[in-house]
Amino acid sequence: MSAAVAGRPLTHEGVMQPLGGINFALMRFARDISRAKARRRRFNQRYALVPLLLGKEEPLPLGDPDSCIGCISFTRDELADFDGRPLPDGSPSPLYLSILGRVYDVSGGAAFYGPGKSYHKLVGKDATRAFCTGCLAPS
Repeated sequence: MSAAVAGRPLTHEGVMQPLGGINFALMRFARDISRAKARRRRFNQRYALVPLLLGKEEPLPLGDPDSCIGCISFTRDELADFDGRPLPDGSPSPLYLSILGRVYDVSGGAAFYGPGKSYHKLVGKDATRAFCTGCLAPS
């Protein structure tokens, strides 16, 4: 029986009202599962789903970004060396770009970021402004 025949209006509330509670519960469950997977992957929490489902999760501690062990930091001049130009041994240098202070290796996308390609202007420098605005003009 359609919603119009049953006397319910064909609006979001009229059609979804009988299933609203079930829909809400399923969406919340899917959200909790994805959050648990992320916590397990990023923070090595094996049993993260149970506290999430019971509503007893504790906030994650914020780490100090300056105390990253095993992280490599670049100055602007050092980052400029990784723009795909050939190294002294003849092999091309990796393609790195920075967005919001985080350096990404885009060597796998050499067809787009390689020398002479459309996004090569972003490589070897901070590309935050270009990614946020979509403007590739230097300024």
